[in-house]
Amino acid sequence: MAVTDFPDQVSEQPEPRPGGLPESGPEPSVRDRLVPPMPGSPLQGWIGPLLVAAFGAVLRFVNLGRPDAVMFDETYYAKDGFSLLNFGVERTAVKDADKLLMQGKTGIWEQCAATELDKCASYVVHPPLGKWLIATGEQIFGMTPFG
Repeated sequence: MAVTDFPDQVSEQPEPRPGGLPESGPEPSVRDRLVPPMPGSPLQGWIGPLLVAAFGAVLRFVNLGRPDAVMFDETYYAKDGFSLLNFGVERTAVKDADKLLMQGKTGIWEQCAATELDKCASYVVHPPLGKWLIATGEQIFGMTPFG
């Protein structure tokens, strides 16, 4: 028992062990000692990440359809995604397919006979997951710069 400032009063708390741990009771686990509970409510822990995500979403999605043209790698991946959506494989587009797409025309694929389908296949460089994600946007929003 610990002695207080007053000699006639005795504290009911056990003397601490070296390191500040009490003498009796189960010893805390290593995790409890190294990772103490977070102060505050769980909502407070989510507010910051949600605000950052909302800010990022605004930066990403505002003016997503600008410019109203086919730019940079869209000339490949948008058409490959559209081809995956329609045929399940990447196909070769006709010459000036980008101009046709900007006019709203989606019949941009080279015509192939059933015996020459290998000549219609497009040169595939990247794995298809990203193209499928682009195809999902095109399915939802149409074959537009935003989609």
